[in-house]
Amino acid sequence: MSQKNKGVCCILLSSFSFALMNLFVHLSGDLPSVQKSFFRNFVAMLFALFILLKERPTIRLDGTSKKYLFLRSFCGTVGILCNFYAVDHLVLADASMLNKMSPFFAILFGILILKERIKLSGTLWLPLLSVRCSSSAYPL
Repeated sequence: MSQKNKGVCCILLSSFSFALMNLFVHLSGDLPSVQKSFFRNFVAMLFALFILLKERPTIRLDGTSKKYLFLRSFCGTVGILCNFYAVDHLVLADASMLNKMSPFFAILFGILILKERIKLSGTLWLPLLSVRCSSSAYPL
């Protein structure tokens, strides 16, 4: 299997896994979103701990890295809480579709904040994809 096909399979597996996670979060009932987030992050911590113990990498953090690592952790936690809140209060398909719009926002923030340049074809696709995602989540 080529590297491209392996990449496509991993993306499909990831998307399926996140959809399953959203389904189980939705089925977990009236538990608070913070509690659901805690147990989701606890399971992720166990996976990360297993990999860290197996690989034993050397980790060094300087002053600026700590600041950005904390900011990433904070934004990730807020994102998970918002996703779980959406799964609890919206139709599951709508919440999953809104969660999958993160690549769109990554491109948008890359252009606006990081001043990255995209090709002309990307400039043409960006508005079309945003309208398509919005219409999928909220059809007329």
